Amino acid sequence: AGASESVGRKIVKFQKKKPYFLKTDATCYHIKLLRDNVFILPDRLIIKGKKGWGAVDYSELHLGVGNVIFIESGGVPKDAQIVGHTWQYVNKNGTADKRFKNNRQLPKCNYGSIEFKSDTGLDIILYVSNIGNAQQFSSIVKVMIEEAQQARLAAVQESAIMQDEYSSYVENEPEDYQEIN
Repeated sequence: AGASESVGRKIVKFQKKKPYFLKTDATCYHIKLLRDNVFILPDRLIIKGKKGWGAVDYSELHLGVGNVIFIESGGVPKDAQIVGHTWQYVNKNGTADKRFKNNRQLPKCNYGSIEFKSDTGLDIILYVSNIGNAQQFSSIVKVMIEEAQQARLAAVQESAIMQDEYSSYVENEPEDYQEIN
């Protein structure tokens, strides 16, 4: 019944960066979280945590994007969209509680949320101060996921074609080259 802080937040930066051990021309992204580093590669996520490295294939990843209203008690980011105001201490009917002398008005901001989940235990929610940036980043990652799925499908099809060609070659081999039992 009032504006209170329920989520601890930390500023994170999205960077174009690849893991130090990987040499590639592909675009990779890096997100530094509290204790973890998340690398978004063209075919999977790689996470470096306090217990070591882990990988999540895109076929196991659930990516969601949405929005959430944040009540800002500190400064409002320049790119945030203010959608209303509330009081730090509020009466049941929504008006300011006059019992508090320092009851200040706080802005409500529309933030974007990006959620990475997997059945193997990955659960990351990122709140982005600009909902448009969250949607753009999510669409870039979704394109990377689709391209990875297409590449996997093409590799399976190519493998099947090569197996068929090899089988056809073995069947049509001249007799003097066939294995003798």
